[in-house]
Amino acid sequence: MSIKKSVKTIYIVLFILLIALPLPTWRVCSALGAFGLDAANYENRQTAEKPVLTRQTASLYPTQYETWFDENMPFRDVLLTLNGMLEYYVLHSTDQTGVLVGKDGWLYYCGAQANDEDPIADYKGTNLFMEDELSQIYQRMEAAKKECEFYGKRFVVMLVPNKERMYSEYMPDSYGDPRDGRLKQVNDFLTEKGFDVVNTYDALTAYKEAHPDDPIYRKYDTHWNWTGGYIAARQFDTFLQSCRLKEPDAVERAELPPQNYDLARLIHLGNVLTDDHETMPVNYWEETGETAETGETADEADPASKLLAPGVTRSINDTFTEYVYNNSSESADPRHIFIIGDSFSPMMTDYIASDFAGVTFDYYYNYTPDMLREYDPDVVVYEVNERYLMNLKRFTLDDLMPIVQAE
Repeated sequence: MSIKKSVKTIYIVLFILLIALPLPTWRVCSALGAFGLDAANYENRQTAEKPVLTRQTASLYPTQYETWFDENMPFRDVLLTLNGMLEYYVLHSTDQTGVLVGKDGWLYYCGAQANDEDPIADYKGTNLFMEDELSQIYQRMEAAKKECEFYGKRFVVMLVPNKERMYSEYMPDSYGDPRDGRLKQVNDFLTEKGFDVVNTYDALTAYKEAHPDDPIYRKYDTHWNWTGGYIAARQFDTFLQSCRLKEPDAVERAELPPQNYDLARLIHLGNVLTDDHETMPVNYWEETGETAETGETADEADPASKLLAPGVTRSINDTFTEYVYNNSSESADPRHIFIIGDSFSPMMTDYIASDFAGVTFDYYYNYTPDMLREYDPDVVVYEVNERYLMNLKRFTLDDLMPIVQAE
């Protein structure tokens, strides 16, 4: 056999191996956990499922299979992670349009998942509501307030600032300082119109200024952390004149294990950026001599497992969209609170539940008027993050209620 023919044979063999080996190699390594490889999905979305070939799906099967293979190809997560590390650690940027890399590695959300949200415009104050939009907001909020008053309930609007506003010092210099935006505009407008408004920006800012080394928002996530949720819960309970939560400096802190953060997942580094040190306020309730539902006393229990106050039980549905709390403590406020909110709410409801006989939380996109009749709360809360303030123009408790014209 000539040298030239041998070289061709080697090339052919190598080419076949290059095509054939990745899949079995990946399956073996991921099954054994070798080299840190696994089959977990670290992206902030669901990847395509493998299609099934049937007579009805035959025409779509090739396209569906190609999509499935592209999203589940061997070493895909490895390659995406390596690319993400290069961009984040070396270039200090990312090609993901929805994520902004700030100073000291802080991540910010700047994309749009739904409607017309725009966190950067919120930050710069360039998307203030027009007069007709404020009128729409008034009509919706007034209708909700009137409905609650008709049934003897109280309606409260709870505002949550964007991370960009709370931690502007880590934003790139090119974005400048934050300007007054929709958050202040809506807060001032609704307050002037006589609505009950809890603007958590006030309490969060006060705590941050007094505790500059204790973050209240997550470095690699869009949300506040457990401390931020605790501060917001105290502000809300105080607003309703029923706060027995201790001052933040007086509570015990439980160390949390490494977490998986949404913005880190968006840049394919969900399994890499896990070093954001976080603690959880526990044993935060005023002592009443009561014990937890588990029968354990506060001294005997593991602090990390003692998030719920004594007498409080919690049930969460299978899709993690509904949280129901019951508080059997004799010292609990007898009112039932119904919170309609976004993904910021779950990190404060555990704390709010320690002060009231009942608390229910549902995501705003799951809310139906039947829930209001089913839960029959004393206080209805609409919690909304700054980047979702446009939802105020569409929010309604019941489409059957008349729309009140702005004054």
